[in-house]
Amino acid sequence: METRQTLHSPFGFPHAASHGTPRIELSHLEEHIACSHYLGHQEVKFLHVHLTPNSPYTIGNNETCMLLFLLSGSCRMVSSEQEKVVEMESLQMTFLTAGQQSTIISRTPSECFILRFTEFTFCEMLTLQNLTQLTPEMGTEGSTVPIAPALQAFLQNMRFYIDNRIHCTHLQQIKQDECFILLRICYSKPVLAQLFAPLLSNHDLSLRMKIQQYAAHAHTLGELASRCALTEITLKRKIQKFFGVSPYQWMLKQRNRQILYDLRSGHTLKETCYTYKFSSLGNFTAYCKRQFGFPPSKIIQLTPEEYTKLIEKIRR
Repeated sequence: METRQTLHSPFGFPHAASHGTPRIELSHLEEHIACSHYLGHQEVKFLHVHLTPNSPYTIGNNETCMLLFLLSGSCRMVSSEQEKVVEMESLQMTFLTAGQQSTIISRTPSECFILRFTEFTFCEMLTLQNLTQLTPEMGTEGSTVPIAPALQAFLQNMRFYIDNRIHCTHLQQIKQDECFILLRICYSKPVLAQLFAPLLSNHDLSLRMKIQQYAAHAHTLGELASRCALTEITLKRKIQKFFGVSPYQWMLKQRNRQILYDLRSGHTLKETCYTYKFSSLGNFTAYCKRQFGFPPSKIIQLTPEEYTKLIEKIRR
């Protein structure tokens, strides 16, 4: 018999039903949540948050960049690292760089969305390098930018997915790509350069993102250095500076996170073993037991809660 369940609230985030989110019936909810592609609240790209006055909302020392979209209300965003304050009004957005702690203080009841990301996906015709050339014209300080009508409509639709716990990793990636396409077609290059100025004007921040973006596809420090157009010695120094751990430990963590993602994304054991250049399935199994505490076959079968705990363990 078909399983159906009524849903109306977010998973792990402030309640949204009282703010107009429709109550709906989703089919096969248990199967969706049990799927290996289901993201826990620490991994989702989009957050939907309702803010109340005198209740600061703190975004921790995050590993990702963020776009903050204020759909309604009025708030102040305080960045501890850059020691700056950004005043925001309804239907404005701003950019937060990775590696900083920010606190949102609302002056009125407010609703916002947060998009967390580690790479830019505008299009082949628009890259960070293109925008960097415009940064001197716009200054180096980040600022707020109006949310275009098409982007407003996109965020309104995102309520449905977030508030009803539709946290499929494939859907979240598609929605991130859609968001960046809308940024590309709704805003001029100078405006995008203004929005992302804190990243574009800071070579270290830009390089940090590049290293994070390429790390998942590099098997060695030498390969990663080549992709980032750095010498291996320079790369090692930058990794130590940016992430506070040895280059070996950092590369191992990135490799392990990508292995887990591949195993949970439908890759076969043989494919994953070949991709990461293990000499045999036996060696790959031994590696997984040593690094994760489970053989790869068990990792594939972990519940979303067990998988989230494993990811959090690796992040530490």
